[in-house]
Amino acid sequence: MPVSDLPDLPHSQPSPRAVRVAVPLELASPEAVAVELLWAEPLPRGRYAIRSIPFRVDGIHLNDVVHVTGGKAGSPRADECPVVTQVMKRSGHSTFHLSLHVASGSAPFARLWTRLSQLGCTFEKRSGQAIAVDVPPTARMHLVDEVLEAGDIEGVWTLEESIDEHPIAS
Repeated sequence: MPVSDLPDLPHSQPSPRAVRVAVPLELASPEAVAVELLWAEPLPRGRYAIRSIPFRVDGIHLNDVVHVTGGKAGSPRADECPVVTQVMKRSGHSTFHLSLHVASGSAPFARLWTRLSQLGCTFEKRSGQAIAVDVPPTARMHLVDEVLEAGDIEGVWTLEESIDEHPIAS
């Protein structure tokens, strides 16, 4: 199936075909080995389409197509999952990591999130106050930047990390 024919999937409920893949993380200590597990949908020839928003991985985004090696597709154990070795095709999505200073159900968050949602953004929340925001390639990036900056100025969140794959606006 060509990448362009892949459906966009809701991030909180991956496709029934989705499995976990392991993405090695770069760490300061050479002895440390850590991975982030992401949902991915199998494609032909050892490729997978990423179907969750990365929290700790640099350079991989929602809907990117990656190549994996080894492991057992569908294994619940991190040490048995297929391992991502290369990004084969970029989706054009960007990822932003935020540290919330208010509850995700609060009025200040909801007011700003409504604006981001209208621009096509989605998010996943992990434990604590960390969220990963996905910005689709169709989003008007300058407007997304304005909302993210407003949230930072208003003390709703702190932008922890920005990995922007959008082309530079003209």
